[in-house]
Amino acid sequence: GDDAVGPATDTYALGCVLYEMLLGEPPYTGSTPQSILGKIIAGEPESVTAQRKSVPLNVDAAISKALEKLPADRFAGAQDFARALADPGFRYGEPAGAGVAPGAGPWNRVAIGFAVLAAGLSFALGWSLLHPEAPPAPVARFESPFREGQAPIGPLEMMRDGSGVVYVGPGESGSPSQLWIRNWMDLEARRIPETDGVRASTSAGQLAISPDGREVVFSTGDPGPLRVVALAGGPSRTVAESAYGAAWSRDGWIYFLSGAFVISRVPSTGGEAEVLMELSEGELFHAFPQPLPDGNALLFQVFHAEDGSDAEVWALDLGTGERKMLTLGTSPRFVAPGHLLFGTPDGRLMAAPFDAKTAALTGVAAPVAEGLLTDLVRGNLTYSVSEDGTLVYLAGDGGPGSFEFVWVKRSGVATPVDAGDTLTTVTVGNNGWRLSPDGSRIAFVRSVDGNVDIWIKGLPDGPVSRLTFSDAMDLLPQWAPDGQSVTYRNGPLSDGSLWSMQADGTGEPELVFDEFSVTKGVWSPDGEWLVLRRSGEEGVDETSRDILVIRPEVDTVAVPLVVTVGFREQAPAISRDGRWLAYSSNETGRHEIFVRPFPDVAAGKWQVSVGGGIQPVWAHNGRELFFADPVTRELKAAEFTTTSATFQRARLTTLFEIPAATFFGPAGIQDFYDVALGDERFLMARVYASEDAATSLILV
Repeated sequence: GDDAVGPATDTYALGCVLYEMLLGEPPYTGSTPQSILGKIIAGEPESVTAQRKSVPLNVDAAISKALEKLPADRFAGAQDFARALADPGFRYGEPAGAGVAPGAGPWNRVAIGFAVLAAGLSFALGWSLLHPEAPPAPVARFESPFREGQAPIGPLEMMRDGSGVVYVGPGESGSPSQLWIRNWMDLEARRIPETDGVRASTSAGQLAISPDGREVVFSTGDPGPLRVVALAGGPSRTVAESAYGAAWSRDGWIYFLSGAFVISRVPSTGGEAEVLMELSEGELFHAFPQPLPDGNALLFQVFHAEDGSDAEVWALDLGTGERKMLTLGTSPRFVAPGHLLFGTPDGRLMAAPFDAKTAALTGVAAPVAEGLLTDLVRGNLTYSVSEDGTLVYLAGDGGPGSFEFVWVKRSGVATPVDAGDTLTTVTVGNNGWRLSPDGSRIAFVRSVDGNVDIWIKGLPDGPVSRLTFSDAMDLLPQWAPDGQSVTYRNGPLSDGSLWSMQADGTGEPELVFDEFSVTKGVWSPDGEWLVLRRSGEEGVDETSRDILVIRPEVDTVAVPLVVTVGFREQAPAISRDGRWLAYSSNETGRHEIFVRPFPDVAAGKWQVSVGGGIQPVWAHNGRELFFADPVTRELKAAEFTTTSATFQRARLTTLFEIPAATFFGPAGIQDFYDVALGDERFLMARVYASEDAATSLILV
């Protein structure tokens, strides 16, 4: 991704080829691109001569110089490389077998003034990289306990002077989450009033404290209003209507991720929001804006894949609008006087020397901490650093990617579907799971060795088998009405088509629809109609996503079913008798559940939810429609009566609050629950916590 590609790049590539010619394998190996990248960033290739004694020392030295991480440390040109290979006296660094600790060369140049450990970088060394001019200061680490009911459950932000932390914790009075503040001088944390419903997900959101340390900005909903409140308490004010996360610059701007997944900014006092840039081709969304101290540039994160596996850290010049890619990684932050912190998919926090004035990396990244807990959806890390160098982060050794399917009764009591089967690689992003029409199987999405495919699980404790084998992502499975096949979305999120596969795994995948990019397709009970939710397209407003319909055996093109300008329709669901279409739309300013006759949607329209609703699922009894509240996390049941031409909601009942450990898709495009036959149990997935699993907050 670097624009400065030249002779040093070719030298590195030639060094890799020569290394493999001599030893039979590349200098860095791994099972995934991410693991290889991690070794390139933090590791060193083994000496060629040490592994094959017949290789001359000068050849080993020439390869070592060619494979330096910093381009300036490599050969200036191919001629110099050739001369070194031909010169028996050429040496670089220490000869193989001379007793030099692995990794000493390049890290000594980065971390001048302190020693490099032999078997890997310790935490103390990693942290001292942030202060290369001074002698290593003593490092103190604490597993900071919280009183029962006060522990963080979402984003957190250090006070600028390091005296405490502001974080998302449990709510009260029916609210699932609220802001808390914990000053290290106090044993008790306290809630911050006027912060009910703060967004608890770290997938695209964060908190930010004002430059004077007196206020905090946070978002509610998904997306929802961006609000500012004093840490001491008091009335809050809204500065933007639809936002995820925030960052507060020293010059008074609040940067945030808009509902269209692009970065905007607004004055901290409120006013007109300014869009800073649009998504480029191949980009799903941006996240984690971080203004640099002088206010001239902005760090941000780019996602190409929904799960964040190839996330990148970029810099935007706020004056010229020019962008440049800095490194692969997540959750970027700048730390004075000159380091860029970022995360890796395996939960490591890295630090790279960084020039804030030019927004450019100036050295090699090295680990600061390992074992950080990664976000369930997109692999982000939860951490924060104060201006005095105090670090706080969430650590976890249980792994956030382990899930188990559970049955949740109407009372909210959850029990495992199969206590002996933990699906440690279930993907929980934009995918979903669905029960077969007879309730005997689950179709779900699973990621194994980087391949995202559809899998089938027999109930209750039947076998788990892989159904699809495409190299592209297979998402959002939907059963055909007869239960004999599964329709699913295949391809990148920016360009997906619908395919079908026999549920027993026989035969080949069959193309169902590729007229335009779709998020998912839902069959009518008689198998005649296929309702489509259209994906966003390049150059189209992100919120203008519509619902269309086609009869595959009759029609040649899909026709509009529910189409609005400037609003987002999603999660179409056809009633069990095929007479009604339920869906969610944000046409009122927030997502609500609507019902229309099907297929003649123009014959009526009724709003079912009150105060917000997503992800409608029809009951089997023909009298209820279930949906979730995106703010309160409550699952609700709307009882209804119908005539031949009208639909009327009779009563709205709150069944239960979706448990905190259970996956919840507040965006409303994930099929995060389904209802079993009998309508008394709901299929959900929750984080699997083994006896050895642990999550803790670490203060450094």
